[in-house]
Amino acid sequence: MKRIALSTLFAVLVTAASGASAQMALPEGITISPVSSDLVPVLVKVNKQGEVTSVSAPIRLKAAWSRLMRENISEMITAPAMKDGKPVNSQVIFIMAIETAPRADGNYDASFTTREIRQAPTGTFSWKVQDGRYSLVDNNAIRQAHRFDLPSSPPPMPSSRDVSPPPTSPAPKA
Repeated sequence: MKRIALSTLFAVLVTAASGASAQMALPEGITISPVSSDLVPVLVKVNKQGEVTSVSAPIRLKAAWSRLMRENISEMITAPAMKDGKPVNSQVIFIMAIETAPRADGNYDASFTTREIRQAPTGTFSWKVQDGRYSLVDNNAIRQAHRFDLPSSPPPMPSSRDVSPPPTSPAPKA
C-alpha cells in the first residue's frame, strides 16, 4: 500500500463526489448502475501479453493517484484475455473504490480496489462527462460524425495530353 496524507485523500474524495448521482451509460445501450461518490469507473486496456497498456478514468486524478491506480490494476491483471485458446487484446471497465487504513502516525495507507468489472465493447473509446453521467464515446464515431458528404476520392487530374490548348483569339484590329 502507498502512504498518502489525509489532506490529499480528502481532496480526491471531494473531486470524486462531483459525480455523486451519476450513471454511466455505454454504447449499444449498456448501462452501469449509479456511481456513488466513492466509486470511479476506469477503462482498462490489456495487451496479448497480459500487460496493462492504458488506464483511463473520467475524472482527472493527480499523478500520484493515477500511478497508484495503475499499479493496483496491474497487480490484479495476471493474464491476458483468451479467445479460442489464444491470448487477445482486451478492454474492460473496472469500478474502483479507494480503501484506506489509518496508521499510528496519523496518516493513512490507501489503495484502489475493484468493486465491479464490466466488459467493454470493442473499439477506441474516451470518457465524456455530461449532465452528471459518465459515458464512453466511440472515437471513430466522433470522427465520422464530423465528415461532410464529400466523395470518397477526388476526381483524377487531367493529364497534359487530355487538355486542349486554350483558344486563341484573333489579334485586335487597329
